[in-house]
Amino acid sequence: MRRRKPLGWPHYMVEKRLKSGMIAYYWSPPTWAKDAGCTLDAEALGTDYAEAKKRCDELLNPLLDAWREEDVVVGGPERGTFSWLIVTYRTSRNYENLKSKREYDNGLELVRSYRLAKDAFGRRLGDIELLALRRHVIQRVYDKLIYKEDGTKRAAHINRVMRYCRTAWNVVQRGHPDDVPSENPFSGLDLEKVATAGGAKPATREHLIEFIKVADRMGLSSVGTAAMLAFEWLVREVDLVQNFAWSDYRSEDYPGYVNIRHGKTGENVLLPLTGADGCLLYPELEARLSTTPRLGELVIMRDQPDRKSGAFNSPLKTSGDEGRRAIL
Repeated sequence: MRRRKPLGWPHYMVEKRLKSGMIAYYWSPPTWAKDAGCTLDAEALGTDYAEAKKRCDELLNPLLDAWREEDVVVGGPERGTFSWLIVTYRTSRNYENLKSKREYDNGLELVRSYRLAKDAFGRRLGDIELLALRRHVIQRVYDKLIYKEDGTKRAAHINRVMRYCRTAWNVVQRGHPDDVPSENPFSGLDLEKVATAGGAKPATREHLIEFIKVADRMGLSSVGTAAMLAFEWLVREVDLVQNFAWSDYRSEDYPGYVNIRHGKTGENVLLPLTGADGCLLYPELEARLSTTPRLGELVIMRDQPDRKSGAFNSPLKTSGDEGRRAIL
């Protein structure tokens, strides 16, 4: 099973297992940066994780950031082409804040590298000037891309890719209105509707109880606690794992409440924990929280110590996710 990277893992650093069994670390600038003329070289970082991380955080990635800010178009794609738009988008704050950069990169590259059948020079879409990219051109590209080479349809995937391109166009257009037309050719496309299986079925309390029993039996109590918190207090998974702190629960300022932070909307909700008659509204959940060890600032922490540091005091990532998949 693929292991997730720990929090704070540097961008563009990868690990490889040597023949000796030791783990070595390497840093390499992304492909799009190399294509745009970045002259930074790949570098072997040794086998010490702390030293490798320090070099990435303090030298290599800051150098890449400086190049992106100052020299992104030097030696890169011709200004005003779709390839230039993609490279420019990757320097934006919108792109920097993405949690799925790899998915965006793969989608944008799929469209950029598409070879236009009716182009007299056989150019790829990335070589075409933005002024020449009309909606009917992109529609033809879409109609071709929804089929793989073996004829298998992948409309849902390409629908997402078109949305990625639409976002990139809008972001770059705001910063470069003289180079990017205001009319976005990726908007208003005739996208194929994707059939669904009726949507997700809501879990029942019986499902929750059985889930928690199995999680506890597997030694993954944090997964069961997270499931109960999400069920009772309607908290998103990412907010539970990354944001929900003990200080949000029955704090000195609000002893009868829990503060629910919704990262998606930026909203904080004070949820009462007792009714008008003084009775607990969530007795089972609070009983479970009372027996949950406080291993750090966050409520949901690792069930097992981190394999690198040996510490428990880092947010639940690997063990919880693996456990949830195993239970399901």
